[in-house]
Amino acid sequence: MYRARHFRWIARQALKGFWALTIGITLVASLLGGTVVSSSGTSSGGFHFRFNVNLSQPSSSGLPLRQSSEFPSAAALRDLLESLVSSPFFISLMIFFGLIALVLLVIGGAVELGLKRYNLDLLTRENAPAFRTLFSRFSIWGKALGLRLMTGLLIFLWTLLLIIPGIIAAYRYALAPYLMAENPDMGIWEAIDRSKALMQGNKARLFWLQLSFIGWRLLSGLTLGVGALWLCPYMNAADAAFYLEVTGRANAMPQPELSPDP
Repeated sequence: MYRARHFRWIARQALKGFWALTIGITLVASLLGGTVVSSSGTSSGGFHFRFNVNLSQPSSSGLPLRQSSEFPSAAALRDLLESLVSSPFFISLMIFFGLIALVLLVIGGAVELGLKRYNLDLLTRENAPAFRTLFSRFSIWGKALGLRLMTGLLIFLWTLLLIIPGIIAAYRYALAPYLMAENPDMGIWEAIDRSKALMQGNKARLFWLQLSFIGWRLLSGLTLGVGALWLCPYMNAADAAFYLEVTGRANAMPQPELSPDP
């Protein structure tokens, strides 16, 4: 049985000669809503505002008293916020971003399946890894969207009970996108049920595999997320290797040297 280090080794072997292509595909998939890029890094580059507000108030002597403050009063902030929210520019901006979010929601599932299919090709070489593979599942974008919405809903409902059941549910349905990516004719519930069956006894293995990247995540955070350009393809390839091993196709991948279990 493969362990986390074996899946990482397989991923590195598969990525040799394909790093640039895989980074580009993963980045495009992320921009199109096909993957959620997360890291332990912090964000920077925001705007910093400094307010200088001069208030004229009558003093006890009847003379105006000039006061200065770094921050405006609550009323001034409220008026500023109300004027901003009601401005045509702000409304247009919200509509624009809302439309983008809607488009990404609609196509994101199909892009995710295309990315899964690409990573499987990267490992097995059944098909030559190619950029066009990212868009190869747009013909089933409706089912891809349904699968994403259904698994998200199930995970959410389990999370309402407690956080831990929600996490377990996420691992339970983790293989459903791979199954549909490989089998476009597969139905939504069939993919979910098949994933549940495959993950019985394997959820902890996938958890430890993903946890084994914690050091790389921390290093990615030190680079303000730039390291994620290399880390995300690495993790995706390792996850795809896990899927192939669980489905009994380990021989289709580069073979690591297995040490006997203690």
